[in-house]
Amino acid sequence: MKQNIILIVILIGLFVFGLLIYDFSDALDDVLYDSSWYIYEDGKLNKMDFKDNEFSYVNVDSGKVLDNYKSCHTFRYNRSINVIKLNCNINENKIYVSSFDKNSLVMQINGVEKTYYSSKEEANKFEFIKNNGLTKEEYDKLVDIDFTKYSSIIPAEFDTLLNSKETNYVAAVNSNVNYANISNYVALDKFISEAKKNVLLLNVSNITKEDAKNLHSKSDYFSADVSEYITNEINVYMIGNKKIKFVTKLDFKDLKSAKEFNVEE
Repeated sequence: MKQNIILIVILIGLFVFGLLIYDFSDALDDVLYDSSWYIYEDGKLNKMDFKDNEFSYVNVDSGKVLDNYKSCHTFRYNRSINVIKLNCNINENKIYVSSFDKNSLVMQINGVEKTYYSSKEEANKFEFIKNNGLTKEEYDKLVDIDFTKYSSIIPAEFDTLLNSKETNYVAAVNSNVNYANISNYVALDKFISEAKKNVLLLNVSNITKEDAKNLHSKSDYFSADVSEYITNEINVYMIGNKKIKFVTKLDFKDLKSAKEFNVEE
């Protein structure tokens, strides 16, 4: 009798467990539902969405659905086993959710673990980290630049520098440092260490309309449009003796090429 009761309890437990495993009627977590999820695959930026209870997986640049997922439009979710089941007949129709927060989503698709990010910026950042052989900590340290270590001028001092008998290099920089321009700062450090003249930084991140107008009046190298100053490349000029000469543009996409940059004067 006791054994029969135990057997019945086990069978009920198995039945309930089976229901949980095969019940794909749960609502997706808001964090997953509300965000678009970005990932680089084979050098291309793709985006996965679960919005409005519809599934899409597209290439960001072309807007085209990835070939393997052309027949996948809707999905179901089982919270107890963290599985998203796509309503389509492909090998990758079960997506196993390993972990997620507001910034990243880790999933296993067809046995391969992939990390997605909630913005293009985050995806770009981690692609840069991967391609340059960095850790997250190394990257954070690299972009945390102490601008007080550089000699610098402000736009109001430009006229004095231009009229000086001494010539100096001036590098126009954007102090918002990230994956898109950190390689240029690595090249700039090399330029400063090897240059035979003083190198001054002109921070144009918060340049005013009046500053831009004044710079443009001195040379066509400088735009009168404030928005054109916020770029990732670093332009270097030689300024003094009432002359402005363009020297070089620092525009590198990876750390290796920035470190191999040859300084020519």
